[in-house]
Amino acid sequence: MSAAGARRGDPDGPAPVMAELAELRREVRACAADACRRASLLEDAADHRARLRRVLEGWISHACARQKVVCFACAAEYRLVLDARTEEMCRAAARESSALRALFWAAMRRTSGMRVRAVAH
Repeated sequence: MSAAGARRGDPDGPAPVMAELAELRREVRACAADACRRASLLEDAADHRARLRRVLEGWISHACARQKVVCFACAAEYRLVLDARTEEMCRAAARESSALRALFWAAMRRTSGMRVRAVAH
């Protein structure tokens, strides 16, 4: 496809993916705010980050593909490393679209240093 075709928003061009990524970014922000509120409502001795991790992992285990990846990206925003099973569910869900795949790998990159340190300890 030509560059002009891509700018016109042809279905195969980058414009639809960029629009979906912008929408996903808004969803991640909304998810982050909601997860933070939910975590603060949990009444247990765990610290806020542990409660937040539990909220997000619970949502991921029951969500559709898109929401799984959004929650995974939200966890990355909070610098949380989720368990391997949850990460694998999100990796599989990211196959649904190019935008989900891009969001998933951006989140993986964001937490890669933490993941390496967590394995080392």
